[in-house]
Amino acid sequence: MVPRKSANVLILLAGELPDGMGAALEAEELHPHCCGQAEAAHLLGDAQYGVFDVVLVIAVPSAVELIESLRAADAATPLAVLCEVASASERVRLLRAGAGDVVQAPWDAEEVALRLSGLVRRSRTIPILRHHDLVLDLGRREVRCAGEVIDVSPKEFDLLRVLIEARGEVCSRRELLKAVWGRERDPGTAVVEVLVARLRRKLDKGGRSFVRTKHGRGYSIAKPAPNEIGGVESS
Repeated sequence: MVPRKSANVLILLAGELPDGMGAALEAEELHPHCCGQAEAAHLLGDAQYGVFDVVLVIAVPSAVELIESLRAADAATPLAVLCEVASASERVRLLRAGAGDVVQAPWDAEEVALRLSGLVRRSRTIPILRHHDLVLDLGRREVRCAGEVIDVSPKEFDLLRVLIEARGEVCSRRELLKAVWGRERDPGTAVVEVLVARLRRKLDKGGRSFVRTKHGRGYSIAKPAPNEIGGVESS
């Protein structure tokens, strides 16, 4: 992985990279990784979220459908499209599908590189938390899991945020009461357990478990394993 001051660009194209594009990207510390359409959604939906800082789609057929499928895999990574001659209505469709920028041919490699740099720079100012395929938009207070918007309550959002920010460390019941409810003392109710159970019902699908119970200690966030059942670990 390249240093965070630079950026990784996932480029989707059907043919060869346009002349001068690779050099222009590297000049802006944008490191290109080219692939075909079939591989793109898999790469963006991989557990190693955040590997790519921006996506560039170059002159591919059915671009609107492609962007919609990419957005289903990853709703957060900025995306730009280089298209051949397109009408205003076609460009609007691309933007509505999830493109952050649309550039019509003929393309200037340096301009494209600067546009991508702008997308990356703006994306890094947006408060977003990521944990594998969980994405929390702190500005919108929105949760996405594998590209799907999850309807959570304000308290469920706060609980998930605290667990993700703890980066796998165990959060005690007392710590959660203070962070989510603002309570210094334990009221002696099952309010934490109830909220965790509600959050699990919304997030845990296909046998996966995001929120782990550490008996006698509290809760933590963890990478879900395929076909994993229960989500309970012993201390």
